[in-house]
Amino acid sequence: MHRLASLGVLLAVVGCDEEPLQIDRFPIGIHLDGGVPTLLAQVGDGGLTPVVIDTGSPLTLIANPSISRENAALTLYGFTAAGVAVPRARFDAVTLLELPLAGVGPDVGGVPALPLGGVVGGDVLRQVAVRFDAARQRIFLLPTVPGSDESFAQACAALLHGGAHGGGSFALDNGVVDFPATRVVLGACVDQRALGPYERPRGDALFVLATGIYPSVMSRSAFARVTGAAACPGPLRPYWFPGGAAPVSVCEERLARLTLADDAADDRGPCDEAFANRLMAAGGCPGPLERPDVKCPCQDGTTRCTAGATLELESATAEGLPVLVVADDEPLLQALRDELRPGIADVDGLLGASLLGALVVDVDYPRARVILRCADPPPPGVSCRTSPHLAFQDEELDHPACLPDAAPLPPPP
Repeated sequence: MHRLASLGVLLAVVGCDEEPLQIDRFPIGIHLDGGVPTLLAQVGDGGLTPVVIDTGSPLTLIANPSISRENAALTLYGFTAAGVAVPRARFDAVTLLELPLAGVGPDVGGVPALPLGGVVGGDVLRQVAVRFDAARQRIFLLPTVPGSDESFAQACAALLHGGAHGGGSFALDNGVVDFPATRVVLGACVDQRALGPYERPRGDALFVLATGIYPSVMSRSAFARVTGAAACPGPLRPYWFPGGAAPVSVCEERLARLTLADDAADDRGPCDEAFANRLMAAGGCPGPLERPDVKCPCQDGTTRCTAGATLELESATAEGLPVLVVADDEPLLQALRDELRPGIADVDGLLGASLLGALVVDVDYPRARVILRCADPPPPGVSCRTSPHLAFQDEELDHPACLPDAAPLPPPP
């Protein structure tokens, strides 16, 4: 059982039963102050308060000087093009955790850059599917994302499977509060080298999707492992995470590229999945006589096999993709790892909202899947590419209509 103090930003409370909800079909306009998706919320018949939509927080938090629990209706308000707040979704009888809240973002004079009145966490979000369309400053709340896995593959979307993980309990007011499994864990390949077509990438990592944080977050050891460079040569600075009672010491680093990959084979990590997808899209692995230096990721000596979908993000500028690096013993990270053990290997960090600007992201909680597409147009300075799940029938690629005809990779020099 966790203690309340050890959970920090990772808290939320939910009742035992599914809660009634009312959502409409219209897009919900959001603000991206501080880079994170925010809108207005109303608890019961109270006033409106700014909240962040955070897939990384398992509980829904409301700012209050003292710690308590409240069971009340939660109404979410979106913004129209004219900036008017309009009610778009209502969740009845939500169990809310009230506690002192500061905000999110870099520390500015002892307070966070973006003050908040609350955090809408996974206990509420898991009842629906959430589409994040940051480029158009909107989200959608849906009963589920329509469309089969096959239809998304034909459209070249990157569909990543995986249900919500984690859950646990913590002590509050001499009692025990259970919280549900809400963590969306994604496998990533974070190799920073410019690779040739037959070079196997390295740098497997696991991240929890956390839309309430702008830059992604990595532990110091994970950053060193995937980049080959020590992190934080300069001074540390304080940064506030959603729900945190105090800022965390971080330094900001940059990544050149990052690939998210679905898990199509138990014996392959994210980098091998990305490698397999690249080779299968070109028709399969080269034969051992053609390229003895290439170890095919397929099993049993075969040169063609199923490959998981991938999404590749690459920075086209020297600025790179921002990432906050934290100490390996940071309580926020350790509490998250404790929650996910033993079912999930130790996660390396959090995938933040800085990536959302390049993507349209569907978090389909009811069907345990995440669907990723590139924003159109992509933001300046970032290139984005998706490749769908690839499968073979009778040695022939079940070729998605959206992919060009497979072209063999270049022969060895």
